[in-house]
Amino acid sequence: MIENEISDGVLEDGEWEPRLERVGSGPASQEALAYVRAGVRHFREQRYDEAREALQQALRLDSKLAMAHFLIGVVCYKQDAYQTAIEHFQQALRGQRQFAAALAMTGNAYAALDKPEQAIANFREALVQKPNLSGVQLQLGRLLARQQEFTEARQHAEACLRANPQMLSAHSLLATIHRQQGDLKAASAELRAALRKDPKYWQGAFQLGRLYLREKNHQGAIAAFCQVLDQRPDQASAHFFLGYCAVQSGDYPLAERCFREVLRLKPRSSGAKYNLAKLYVREERYDDALDLLRDLLRGKSGAAAVHALLGNIYVALDYPEEAIKEYQAVLLHAPELAEQHPELKQDIPGDDSVRAARLHQVFTRIRIPFGKRRRPRKDAPSRSARRQNLRRAQTAV
Repeated sequence: MIENEISDGVLEDGEWEPRLERVGSGPASQEALAYVRAGVRHFREQRYDEAREALQQALRLDSKLAMAHFLIGVVCYKQDAYQTAIEHFQQALRGQRQFAAALAMTGNAYAALDKPEQAIANFREALVQKPNLSGVQLQLGRLLARQQEFTEARQHAEACLRANPQMLSAHSLLATIHRQQGDLKAASAELRAALRKDPKYWQGAFQLGRLYLREKNHQGAIAAFCQVLDQRPDQASAHFFLGYCAVQSGDYPLAERCFREVLRLKPRSSGAKYNLAKLYVREERYDDALDLLRDLLRGKSGAAAVHALLGNIYVALDYPEEAIKEYQAVLLHAPELAEQHPELKQDIPGDDSVRAARLHQVFTRIRIPFGKRRRPRKDAPSRSARRQNLRRAQTAV
């Protein structure tokens, strides 16, 4: 992670000792220096609470210690206290503006708060002072790609690879840029290049599997997700996508094993329950499917799709009255379907069996997504910002 690269670089390249020597020669400063050394030792040992306590004691003795502010900022960042981290980084920069690591970590904290403009500005200034911070270049490239500034983003990714050809995450960034520009072949080529360098790069294999899935290359996707699971057998998402590809390839036993493994790892996975229920319907294992679908309705997940599948089951079991009720429930949860398919508004002459069969024909043609996928707003908070907001809410409660 970028904070590890930056903090380790500062602590190991001799940059922090000169910063301490500028404190002065008075007794208080010497005592403060001792606390900073203790804080650095605790920090290296990942004993962050002890490190923070020692560094805060140093600041009580000498409030202008840039290195103490910087390290407290990194500790705060690791504990998701991003705004407090920024305040400490800025304190470090007030005394020593030529402090690339503090600028870079300020950018990283702004990125975590989903403030890309401030993050980009700090990353750029850090790279002016210290161009060889490859983690900063990579993070800057990711932010620029998110802002659709693809040319500069690609330049930073390529610079990372020139400096370190084994930097696999730079290949992933280039693949992301190509994908966002619609060039899926170039994106796949970048990921395959990364995997040739390191077949154990499971993140690249996962990204490649998603690309193959998008291209409907299900066999390629199966191979990629199996490569992920060789390294990370507890990766629930890889099991899920492998199960989906197995269904598309007709390997139903593999699909069932995958969805069951997802539910072992994540028992509340509604997507795995729904897809496993669909698989059971395909195999006419209706009782097993009904158990899963009723469980989904208790959780109110994807109600329209669940009711449609229940309707199909009741038609197959020759329970027309129950089937009609389920199809009506579909329209209750997704009323827009009646507007999109006018035949659903028409009266169907005949008994319940005829009506259920006719509704079944209509709903079989309609693709009802399980769970409504929403595109993230441009101004939506990042995942880390949402996580921090949740923690704040939990603390308030």
